[in-house]
Amino acid sequence: LRVLREGDMAVLRALMPVVLDGALPADASRERAINETLQVLDGLLEASSRAGQQQVRQLFDLMTFAPTRRLVAGLQRDWAEASAAEVNDFLNGWRNSRVGMLRAGYLALTQMLTMSWYLQPRSWAAINYVPPRVVG
Repeated sequence: LRVLREGDMAVLRALMPVVLDGALPADASRERAINETLQVLDGLLEASSRAGQQQVRQLFDLMTFAPTRRLVAGLQRDWAEASAAEVNDFLNGWRNSRVGMLRAGYLALTQMLTMSWYLQPRSWAAINYVPPRVVG
């Protein structure tokens, strides 16, 4: 991966099953699907502007640094140890926050993950998407 760091991936691995609840495979291919989604996201971030990359890094820095993670996310434990209920509480807290920056962070996180998942052909059948045929 070129943009995402280990700590960023820990956050995303904790968020992805909650954000994509019901969309990710439940079988042995789940871990591969998560890894591929992270690769897609990394590619999208790599293609984005430096300013965009910097903003995403700042968001992940806020979420991975223990004191700020506790303060803004309400998580006492590392992301890798967070339960789905704790992650869901965090997401709901940011989504419903009075602080615009936290609501924006919620949108950024959930949209990055959702977009990265649904850009993959493996997800298309679940939403009944049929790609256009190329007429040659």
